[in-house]
Amino acid sequence: MRAPLGSSDQRYECAKMTVAFIGLISYWNRSTLRMRIRSLSLMRIVSALPLAAALLGLSMAPLASQNLADHMELYGSFRFRSGMNSAGDFEIDDRLSRVGLRGELPMGSGLFAFARVEMGLNIIKSPGQLVISGDPGFASGEDQDAVTTRLGILGIRTPWGDLSFGKQWSPYSDVGGFTDRYNIFGGEAVGLYNLGDGDPSGTGRASSALQYRVEVGVLSIAAQIQNRSGGGNDRNAVDTYGGALTVSPTEGLTLALGYNRVLDGVEDPAPNTDEVPEGDEALVLGVSVDRGRWSVGYTVAWLEEHELDDEGRFFSGWGTELYGAFRAAEAWQLLGGFNILTPEDQHPGEYRTSYGLVGAEYSFVNQSAVFVEVKLEASQDTEGDRSRPTIYGLGMRFNF
Repeated sequence: MRAPLGSSDQRYECAKMTVAFIGLISYWNRSTLRMRIRSLSLMRIVSALPLAAALLGLSMAPLASQNLADHMELYGSFRFRSGMNSAGDFEIDDRLSRVGLRGELPMGSGLFAFARVEMGLNIIKSPGQLVISGDPGFASGEDQDAVTTRLGILGIRTPWGDLSFGKQWSPYSDVGGFTDRYNIFGGEAVGLYNLGDGDPSGTGRASSALQYRVEVGVLSIAAQIQNRSGGGNDRNAVDTYGGALTVSPTEGLTLALGYNRVLDGVEDPAPNTDEVPEGDEALVLGVSVDRGRWSVGYTVAWLEEHELDDEGRFFSGWGTELYGAFRAAEAWQLLGGFNILTPEDQHPGEYRTSYGLVGAEYSFVNQSAVFVEVKLEASQDTEGDRSRPTIYGLGMRFNF
């Protein structure tokens, strides 16, 4: 974690710069935003700014308490990626840029209040048809928004576990994230991001989610319920639920299991919406090993009515992902692995996602990096066509 800014005036100025930057991005994209940003998206942006101010102890004035700044952190990451395929097509795209505020305050008696708000910044807009990964960086319907809501969390930390509410990473993602670690591609095979950022099913960044997390020795337990509207068959109290068990028996070895189920699915989901089908379930197993210069993650998932094929039809099937990294030098590491997602035999057509990944990364200050990746395609569409070309990617991230 980056050391906090030292004075209230510095933090106030930093907050003003952050708000000004978000405003600049919005101004830059105003010609498209005027027609495309919905009122709900605007409400998200407006409502997030008071939370950011509250987190910093600001009401558009310097902090009243010098000590509050010691508990807060402003952070961010500006990212881009570019890609060219073997057919000669070229694209430059944003790569999940974000800026956020997080902090923790003592409440007494061993209790702590914590909060976090993280906004996605769509700095470079493109159709996103060439350089594609599992996580698009935004929720369903936010693809044209200049500023999106990635996370927004309020919670209490106690000696008996953490209780939190808001838009947050799901327990299912605790396991699926073992292999969602590439810089450009990946994250497509184990059901993390089935619709947008995985919010409607609750497997990715789940909104309106209540979570409980606790650690007992080498065992970590996480449970989640979602209470949201818009699923098409609202269940009032619990629309989705899930959980994860993670165990670390030795240093550098982690084993995990995650599960998620949707209760408010509909019989015939409307296309291009956040409606999910009846029977949406996902189960994922994962193992992560970090030893010496090697880092390896492997996940396998069984999915029921959870993923979409190239014609927009939900299907059941199974998927698996592999992430491997070898640190060749202090700042260099080599990457390799694969993503495979296969529908069950009864699904019509021959749709299948299958590709290999190789890459390299050079990292410098604060895990900032430049990187290259190659996506070696063997996927096929419903008609059995395997014409997807190999894609060569280049990108950079700047963390602060």
